Amino acid sequence: MKDLTQEQLIENYQKLLNVIDETFDEERGTKLKEMYTFFEDRMIVAPASGKPNYHYCFAGGYIEHVLHIVECAKQIKQVFERSEEHTSELQ
Repeated sequence: MKDLTQEQLIENYQKLLNVIDETFDEERGTKLKEMYTFFEDRMIVAPASGKPNYHYCFAGGYIEHVLHIVECAKQIKQVFERSEEHTSELQ
């Protein structure tokens, strides 16, 4: 099982708040940040699963999972954009 330090937990939480700022419009971003701030103590240490040996089942696993999914989505977007550029060049 992965063991994140207190510094890593806080850093991941700040990264998540930055993702919210960069991704959502002001109204939705504000509501999301209010929720995450209200539950901050819980969210920072929440595992992605409560079942032992499951996906991201460690303290801080939920936020690390969300950050991983965001990074994967960004990579998929880049591949899609390159594919569109390549397709338009062929036409």
